[in-house]
Amino acid sequence: MRISLTLIALISLLLLSVPAFADEESDYIENEAAEWTEIAENNGYNILGTYIAGITDEDVYYTADLDPGIYHFYSSGGLNVLDLDMFIYDPDGIELGSDTYGDKIPIVVIRLDERTIVEVQVQAWSFEEGYTSGDFCIVLAAEDEGSVNEWSGAEGYVLDTPMDTPMQDGSDDDYYNEVSENPVYFTINEEDFGNEVIDTDVVYVEDNLYSLEITLSPGFYQTYAQVDTRCFDLDISVYDEDGAMLDDDHMEDPYPLCEFAVNDRQDITIDFEVWTEGDEIIECYVSYMVSLMSDVDEDARREYIEGELEWILEMSDSSGDEVHSAFIAEIDTDMVYQEYLFELDEGSYWCEAMGGLALTDIDMAVYDSYGDLMDEDTLMDDYPMVWFTLDAADTVMVEVSLYSTMPGFDDGYFVFVLTETDEMYYDEEFTDYESDYAWSGDEYELIDNAEWLSDTAYNMLELHGEEILDTYTDYVMMDDENPWTIEFELDEGVYYVYAQGDDICLMDLDMTVFDEDYNLESEDYLANNSPVCRIDVPRRGGTYIVEVYGYWLDCDIGYFHLILTQE
Repeated sequence: MRISLTLIALISLLLLSVPAFADEESDYIENEAAEWTEIAENNGYNILGTYIAGITDEDVYYTADLDPGIYHFYSSGGLNVLDLDMFIYDPDGIELGSDTYGDKIPIVVIRLDERTIVEVQVQAWSFEEGYTSGDFCIVLAAEDEGSVNEWSGAEGYVLDTPMDTPMQDGSDDDYYNEVSENPVYFTINEEDFGNEVIDTDVVYVEDNLYSLEITLSPGFYQTYAQVDTRCFDLDISVYDEDGAMLDDDHMEDPYPLCEFAVNDRQDITIDFEVWTEGDEIIECYVSYMVSLMSDVDEDARREYIEGELEWILEMSDSSGDEVHSAFIAEIDTDMVYQEYLFELDEGSYWCEAMGGLALTDIDMAVYDSYGDLMDEDTLMDDYPMVWFTLDAADTVMVEVSLYSTMPGFDDGYFVFVLTETDEMYYDEEFTDYESDYAWSGDEYELIDNAEWLSDTAYNMLELHGEEILDTYTDYVMMDDENPWTIEFELDEGVYYVYAQGDDICLMDLDMTVFDEDYNLESEDYLANNSPVCRIDVPRRGGTYIVEVYGYWLDCDIGYFHLILTQE
């Protein structure tokens, strides 16, 4: 979302009005917070919280539990801060938004379509001469229905925030009311998505596990749940009457979601497992909801995917990008892939597909007119995305493949969208850039940062049942001719290579995989610092060379963590 010129002018005017010689740092930063509040209120936004804390050359982190909505994070550095940056990440470590301009007033706007715990990272890049610390403020505002359930992180103080703080100690009734009076998921699910609520209740969980048995008719279902604040993690597992798992959510968060299909009327078991610090046994409350998304018939599935297309087009329109092509297609497991040809002008583009009901894993690849692979997405999900840039008009081919479906299904619908964007993903001038910033901190700070960011990847690998074969931590410099290289002797099977760069120096990390004859097996040139490549090894096995490049660094050196897994 872009900020209007009027808003930018207002920001500049208000910043100029700050007294140049404020007596104390606290007076200055509180005045900054008050002005951001005024800006937000003038735009009709709801103020959810105002937070002030100190910062050094160590990054500051906050965690915010946010309901669906559009959120504005306004921030200012204090008198002694010259350059302040901000990043917002989702639970998978994917960047939702950032502001890295060379000023001390970062602004980030994000849109959430479901309740999400986001991480807010604040970096101070430079201070006034003679200072190594300062203050900063964050004003959190939301449009319309947005609200915050919890905000935690760096020590500091709060100014006039209406936010409810989480309970540390309370009566049994307090905890019951906490989950029963917070119908966020339930209302959104029923009203916004048109789901039919089948069952909802608040249950008392003892010995960390509660099993719900429910009889369901054929259809596609969702199960939401949340646990009171005595527990930090709630997991869900869904089983059919034969004990086969239909879906699970074992991510480390307090509000899991499962989607599953039922082909005939049968008894379904839903296990709710709660976790606490130290994995101690505790009694707590869990609120849950089971809702029917759609029937299993063709018309209902088609209607569902039409709603998904409408939502994607609304998102594209709000971003200001131009949609080149958008349609709904049908695919089944008998198809090796579907091909789509597009005649495109010079520019940057991105393609995305979103699987409808029953589809669980879709892959995508894009090729130029010479048959060279420009980008691919082989992650284990049903919403692949690829990016590419054309230096001249060309005909590109996009392949879409279906790898897996829900039990009992072998076909389904998906949405395909091709969008032209102003953002360049493969700008060749980047390769001529030479960093003039030498990292002045301890290299172990970069190593720890890269390995800390990799924790999310480990959680995802565990969730998908992948076996971790090897890990490495090393450094790269911005040098295309001398990448970091390693060889693997692999037996038949499907393998994945994950790399995660630090987010202090490594802005863009790329990866390529070649076979022993140096034929390209896989590549990831996306504009991020977390490339992923897939290796399909034939029956005879083989040798594969993995190369990792530092494509864009803000320092002279950056560190990354690499993981090799087998499916």
